[in-house]
Amino acid sequence: MNNAELWAHPAILFTWDDYGGWYDHVAPPVQYGCDTTHPYGLGFRLPLLIMSPYAKPGYVMHGVAHQGSIPKFIERVYGLPSLHATDSAAQDGDGTNDLMDAFDFTQQPNAPLPLQSRFCIGQR
Repeated sequence: MNNAELWAHPAILFTWDDYGGWYDHVAPPVQYGCDTTHPYGLGFRLPLLIMSPYAKPGYVMHGVAHQGSIPKFIERVYGLPSLHATDSAAQDGDGTNDLMDAFDFTQQPNAPLPLQSRFCIGQR
């Protein structure tokens, strides 16, 4: 973020899987009929932080997205074919949320917000 030229273009999608969903108060949605074209159901919700000059400030997405939404986003941005076209078990098929709702490419780009380094007692 300290480099204006580099900060002008990225979309950093930061997510992690906390085994068991211990932080989440919402039960996983039920998906019926897990078959060869839909072998996986949705599990516990995972957090996703989006860092970009075009991310909507303070936005909380309420739509259903999942781990397949990240490749779907990449395919959309770069005009790539869906992985689902070659592997019916891929989770980025039609109907997958492409995360574009979290961005506003017409807005004034968000200013960088670099964190200042700090030291805790005993770490110097």
